[in-house]
Amino acid sequence: MKYRSSAYCQLGEIYLMEGNSGRALEFLRRALDYDANNIKAQQVLSTAYRLLKNPAKAKETLGRILEIDPLNHLARFEQYLLEPGAQKLGEFKSLIRNEIPHESYLEIAMHYVNLALADDALRLLEAAPEHPTVRYWQAYLLREKSPERSREVLKKAAALSPYLVFPFREESIPVFQWADKRFPATGKQSTTSA
Repeated sequence: MKYRSSAYCQLGEIYLMEGNSGRALEFLRRALDYDANNIKAQQVLSTAYRLLKNPAKAKETLGRILEIDPLNHLARFEQYLLEPGAQKLGEFKSLIRNEIPHESYLEIAMHYVNLALADDALRLLEAAPEHPTVRYWQAYLLREKSPERSREVLKKAAALSPYLVFPFREESIPVFQWADKRFPATGKQSTTSA
């Protein structure tokens, strides 16, 4: 019983990754039946509502998240995705005030990557502060969608200082392996395809 909410949340995530938003909603609601304060389930639920083009339900869910966790950056980015504009983006960015802001952006990007929502992750990374890890992720996510832009961002990432860059996310392993093949440490870009 104690794992039921988490299990239902993960099933909801799997259905969302597979593009079955309706079934995702079913399991996310079940997760919240067992734990109404399950922030992760509410975050995925708000994303599912947005993808189903139900902004009223998405806003309601985001409101519940922000009641429980007023500094939830993912909820604020979801608000921006619901109502894109410079003001909403500025509000989102203005509240990330920690000592390593790029990590906040990367953490939210991982949420979208793990749900197979690369376009949402890219929108977020475009707004992120300059940092090698951020730009490597951006180049990686662009590799098939826009190879030319991916190469530009990859060059930019390689030119940034590695000082105090400590990649620790397991999800970043394929990103850095890909980048190393495309742009080896010698600085010469590989001619092999992505």
